[in-house]
Amino acid sequence: MDTREFVTYVKRIAPAWSRLDILEFTRIAQDTVFSVPLEQMRYRVEGKDPILSTQAGQHRYELSQTNFGQDIAFISNVYPTDYYSDSYGRTMADKVQATTLKASGKRNAIVTFTNDPGDSKFFVSCYRRPKNLLSELSELEINSDLLIPNLLKGVVGLIETAEHGNSNAYAEFLKEYMPELRYHTNEEGHNTVYLPVGRGY
Repeated sequence: MDTREFVTYVKRIAPAWSRLDILEFTRIAQDTVFSVPLEQMRYRVEGKDPILSTQAGQHRYELSQTNFGQDIAFISNVYPTDYYSDSYGRTMADKVQATTLKASGKRNAIVTFTNDPGDSKFFVSCYRRPKNLLSELSELEINSDLLIPNLLKGVVGLIETAEHGNSNAYAEFLKEYMPELRYHTNEEGHNTVYLPVGRGY
């Protein structure tokens, strides 16, 4: 189901609300689902973690569409591009001294290197932000017909909360429907190697 169809469906349930309002409630519900790092949002380039190019003297980097190809919400790891395999075949790399901050508001995720990284390159394990629902032409991140009812529960719950101050539907969304959405958008059994890195959150 595309965004326009979804908004039309909600409009039948809540005719007093404008399509723009419904779109905003949809954005909030979707952003709530993806407020934790989930595999669906893992940012990869040709099957690999993307590369951050650093400059001598610059320690702090905000990872955005402009300088990184995507607006990043979470950083789980930063490691050198010259990683290697140990005698057991495990992927290894020298530890990178850095702290990370998850995205907040309009600010994207940030990595700050403790020491000057120099003119170098680093792999970054990270998760992009959900697409911003600017219009009904924007694509839903949750677009599986099997999962749309879960998203619908959240949107209807937000509308009820706006109307009455609270909502059993939204409480159900947070307790039951959202965890199910997160389960189905978080691929099971992926082989991600997490190397040590300092965290700022």
